[in-house]
Amino acid sequence: MDKIFNQLIDLVLGAVPTMVILVFLYVFLRLVFFGPLQKLLKERHDATEGRQKEAQKSIAAAEAKAAEYTAAFEQARAATLRAREAAREAAMQARAALVAKSRAAAGERIQAARAGIESDVTTAREQLGRDSQQLAESITEAILR
Repeated sequence: MDKIFNQLIDLVLGAVPTMVILVFLYVFLRLVFFGPLQKLLKERHDATEGRQKEAQKSIAAAEAKAAEYTAAFEQARAATLRAREAAREAAMQARAALVAKSRAAAGERIQAARAGIESDVTTAREQLGRDSQQLAESITEAILR
């Protein structure tokens, strides 16, 4: 058993320099390589997250502006439609007034024409009565002769 124990101690003593080198290598790599690498990765991650948050804020601001522009556009369109409707209504009222004025003028001309026709009819009847009287007298004279 002593022989195995001595061999084990020789093996452990032979492995000590290797373990020291491994521990030294571990500490060295941790301090020189992995530490700065992790620090750099953390900085990049933080910067990326910050940029993403800024981008989200920018997107939210752009969406708010788009909503404002849309609302302003809708208000402008509604105002334009109201103005167009008011202009159309004014044109319709002017047209109705013109039609009423034209109808009144046409009615007056019709009344004047009817009065003229009635006076012509009265004159024609009187003339016809005189002519028929003259014709009757001339027929009577022609028969009596």
